[in-house]
Amino acid sequence: MRKVHSAGIAERLGAWVSGLSLSHVPEAALHVARRCIIDTSAVAIAGSRTGVAERLRAHVSGQYGSGACTLLGTAHSASALGAALANGTAAHALDFDDTSYAGVLHGSTIVLPAVLAAAQQADIAGGQFLEAFIAGSEAAYALGLTLTDSHYMRGWWATGTLGAIGAAAGAAKAGGLDAEPVARAIALAALGAHGMVAMLGTDAKPILAGQAARLGVESALLAAQGHSAPLQVFEDPRGLLALMNEGRADAAGLEELGQTWRLMEPGIAIKRHPVCSAAQAAMELTGTLIAENKLDREH
Repeated sequence: MRKVHSAGIAERLGAWVSGLSLSHVPEAALHVARRCIIDTSAVAIAGSRTGVAERLRAHVSGQYGSGACTLLGTAHSASALGAALANGTAAHALDFDDTSYAGVLHGSTIVLPAVLAAAQQADIAGGQFLEAFIAGSEAAYALGLTLTDSHYMRGWWATGTLGAIGAAAGAAKAGGLDAEPVARAIALAALGAHGMVAMLGTDAKPILAGQAARLGVESALLAAQGHSAPLQVFEDPRGLLALMNEGRADAAGLEELGQTWRLMEPGIAIKRHPVCSAAQAAMELTGTLIAENKLDREH
């Protein structure tokens, strides 16, 4: 008897991403996506002036060659891989980027630089660009809900791991890939996904964001060339779920893809202050207390 093939996570995501059209997306989700793009671009421009971003651009200039992809906040450009690395680093350099609690990750800071680089290389813009950003974001957040917060609590930095996979999905969508190569791009990114919470408080944190964006773009480019990848990378006994999440997975994360839009529910938190999301409420309360008690902010 012939064994019936059961589509795994990579294939299911690949089919959904390749089939996504803006006509499927509610206006409220489109609004959130546009806001994320604007906010993340602004945050990356501000972050481009930090020391870590400046050093990264020097590294990109020396190691990645020239290209036509924008380096946000500068008059310079780079190759797609170099731009994704530099812009991802800049977007996270100030800790000012948006946050989703669908797995606890900064999705936009990884997905946008990857999609921007892939879109410029593929010479697409407008609706196709927005479509790719939404596809990558929703894929990352669906995985965040599938792995649940336990992935992050085990020490894996979900922004780097799941963000890279979302970046691959978005970059593959921007490149116009069909379902099967999108699935291979996702699998390639899953194989290389990395990032440990041990990096907190060092330059490694924003650099890891840049590396995740670069991995997403490179995975899409390799898939477009026809390279093979294990499509059961999540489910394999030696795969991502087993190694990074003790085999745990919440099926609802994928089953609700395209029905419950994660850009809307749980939604995206846009920061008002350049600090960790967990500190935003404390910052607001501190400002209120200073104002109410007419305290000197400097002392």
